[in-house]
Amino acid sequence: MRRVVLLFSFMSLMYPAYNQVNLVPNYSFEDSIKCINCYDEFNGYVADWFGQGSWGGGGLSWYTSECYTPHGFWCNSGVPANAIGYQYAHTGVSYAGFFTYFNCPYLGAFRCNNRDYMQVKLNKSPLQTGVKYGVTFFVSLADTCKFACNDIGAYFSDSALYSDPLLAVKSNFTPQIANNPVTHPLTDKVNWMRVSGCFTAAGGEQYIVIGNFKDDASSSVDSIGSSASNGKWDEDAESAYYYVDDVSVREIVYAKAGRDTEICESGSAIIGTDTAKGVSYQWQPATGLANPNAAQTSASPTITTTYTLTVRNDSIFGCNCPDSVSTDTVTVFVCPPVILPDNIFIPTAFSPNGDGQNDILYARGHNIAAFHLAIFDRWGNKVFESQSMNQGWDGTYNYKPMETGTYVYYADGSYTDGKTFHQKGNITLVR
Repeated sequence: MRRVVLLFSFMSLMYPAYNQVNLVPNYSFEDSIKCINCYDEFNGYVADWFGQGSWGGGGLSWYTSECYTPHGFWCNSGVPANAIGYQYAHTGVSYAGFFTYFNCPYLGAFRCNNRDYMQVKLNKSPLQTGVKYGVTFFVSLADTCKFACNDIGAYFSDSALYSDPLLAVKSNFTPQIANNPVTHPLTDKVNWMRVSGCFTAAGGEQYIVIGNFKDDASSSVDSIGSSASNGKWDEDAESAYYYVDDVSVREIVYAKAGRDTEICESGSAIIGTDTAKGVSYQWQPATGLANPNAAQTSASPTITTTYTLTVRNDSIFGCNCPDSVSTDTVTVFVCPPVILPDNIFIPTAFSPNGDGQNDILYARGHNIAAFHLAIFDRWGNKVFESQSMNQGWDGTYNYKPMETGTYVYYADGSYTDGKTFHQKGNITLVR
């Protein structure tokens, strides 16, 4: 288990932005139930996965560099070297392997239309009706094989496939994800090849099954010759045997920018959807945004702005779906500042006691062009005068605090439209 945790941490450091949830448990075949002894072992050995494997010559197998007991070359199930070939894992230290085609005339009629299939129950299943999912897995042709089969695919089922003692091809199932044998031949024995696509769930699917769902006559098979340096039994050489790694099923997330909204001057609004299922998010323009790369962010534009959200679904493995990139827009309207009817306001009381609350008396108003304020004590002495609304009275005269009590003010001036004002009133000073 420690090995898996370290691997996950390493992957997180390598790919911090990719946060789509993979619905496939043990997608890289790193977790085990028990260690293997030979390369013809899969069911009951690798965690979560199970399937239909052909008897003799290997069949459905699990390969790892950390949890196996070597039993000579013919039973070697290690990574990278094993009895079928030489290949490092696509990620981690483990992978699976299976037969997708046998040279029927050469091996005999009992091998006609024999197939291996591997399957696993998805996390958070069943799949949702009408939701689109991106699917990716990687395969590599084993060195010993004289044939390549280009028809590997993935079938999504509402139930597990039954165990077939005859190991017959499941040609009655049409895989939702199928490799294109014309544009993407699966003939590489050195590199891992990606099989990918997307489909819309009918609803209720709980299992993914990987294999060749075509019979021998319909399968796209290439004769390529064996690249093995030493002799092999015919079962391996006269076949198409593939390693499989990193199986991924992820929901395709579409951009949802949210509803148009309105804010007042200096206000803000939340745009987007609070979700972390998408791979990457980008808002444009970034002006006024708290985080232009978040699924949901705060927007504080100073003018009305239309934001475009772009969501890219392609994970580190890439599903190659046509609509894996989508966009959506939202407009944040900024209402104009409120401009009142001309006015002048002077408070009727203030408390210059140094507590930071209402310590200075200010006159306030809108559209003021000229301003004059004079304040007198009860004996008629002028204790304060100002011609600026930004200059207030702090309750002192000649740098000495004035007594509590009532003072009289006179304010006059003009507005920007030319109108004048003359105002008189009382101010109470308290401490």
